Amino acid sequence: MADWTIGAGSNPSHGRSAAGASTPRIRYFQESTAVSTAVIKLGDIVSFDTVVSSASFRIRRSPAAGGNGGNLLLSNALVGVAVEGSTSDGSTTGLPNVNARQIGVAIADADTEFIGYLSAGASDMTQVGTQKAVRYDATNHVYLVDSTNSTAALAFVTITGLVNGTEGDTNAPVYFKFLSSNVSPVVL
Repeated sequence: MADWTIGAGSNPSHGRSAAGASTPRIRYFQESTAVSTAVIKLGDIVSFDTVVSSASFRIRRSPAAGGNGGNLLLSNALVGVAVEGSTSDGSTTGLPNVNARQIGVAIADADTEFIGYLSAGASDMTQVGTQKAVRYDATNHVYLVDSTNSTAALAFVTITGLVNGTEGDTNAPVYFKFLSSNVSPVVL
């Protein structure tokens, strides 16, 4: 049994897709205006910006707030996981041009599973099929599957499997899918 160290590179990534597809469905979206500290990076979970009135299907790093250390609470706006980082400085430069500042996103559809790291928990078969919260680790700036929080109101993902060779490991990577109730109908 190993203890995985969570660091800046521990963000979610594409795991596997239905029917043996080697790549997820990727769509491009323009990033929303955001303060420079919220610029999208590779592996960030992204949502449509529902706060800014001029968002118009622009994406932002998914907000984390509330219960148990910053669980994701924004439902019905999730898009997926960024497959590339932003080149933005957080300003509005270039946003009037709809083709500017486009970011590729692995869509959180029913056919796509992602790999994410557990937060403070050991991977075991009893977790497969359970619904868990997702939390934002502000220290490392990464999203983690919250292995200790199973509050139904905060559930955001279903753990769908363990990565081979990680059973019993702490902070280990697991396969997961986003709950469809949290995903924007635009991308389903």
